[in-house]
Amino acid sequence: MKLLLATATISLLAFTVSAVQKTTKAITKQEVTASISQYLNQQLKDANLSKKLAEKIVDSTLEWTPKTIDISKGDYILAYAFGNEIDHNGNKLPGKMNKALADLIVKIYNKIHKPVYAQWEIAQCIGNRIPRNMLHPIYPQITLEGEVIYLSTIGVAKDFARQVGRNSLKNAKVIIIAFKDHARRCVATSINNGINAYAPADYELPERYDSNSGQPWTRDKQTYMLQDMSVRLLQK
Repeated sequence: MKLLLATATISLLAFTVSAVQKTTKAITKQEVTASISQYLNQQLKDANLSKKLAEKIVDSTLEWTPKTIDISKGDYILAYAFGNEIDHNGNKLPGKMNKALADLIVKIYNKIHKPVYAQWEIAQCIGNRIPRNMLHPIYPQITLEGEVIYLSTIGVAKDFARQVGRNSLKNAKVIIIAFKDHARRCVATSINNGINAYAPADYELPERYDSNSGQPWTRDKQTYMLQDMSVRLLQK
């Protein structure tokens, strides 16, 4: 995994320097992919594999902008939590970043009045600002021994699909609310689970990190982006 990330970084840097020397035009995805593929093939001597790896590297490490839709076209709002806060007694609280996500959801809900499905951290921050019959919290599962099972991004997508129902989702458009650097993976994960998902057009997603987050990988941009890259590289 680290080798792939390093290879992508070195290749992209080499290509960027070369491109800047030759022209001032913007670098396209196709050009970057071709450059990485060429670089890998020099080492692997396998053009087909190099092409596949290059496409995966670009999609998993260099693409960060999800597709968007006007909120007026949305049928549901699905919100993915980001980080948390641990109090002095060790209790898990929503934290600043989920509060920011909750504020954005309330703003969008007041425009379109569509059902909101949100991880519990965000739902808790929303409180009574959205009618109870329109706010559907998504909770992690608890084992018979009382242990909380970590609710992953994939788990949120699956639980949303289960609650809404596959038939209801066939022609529905779902607005994804997530932390900015998490958004592309949230949209992609939703799509991979049969959800017609988009980020909201013309709305800025929260992007201010909380250095005191209870999840170390969500405390700063560089650490999180590397974490997100590694997850995306391993996903199909």
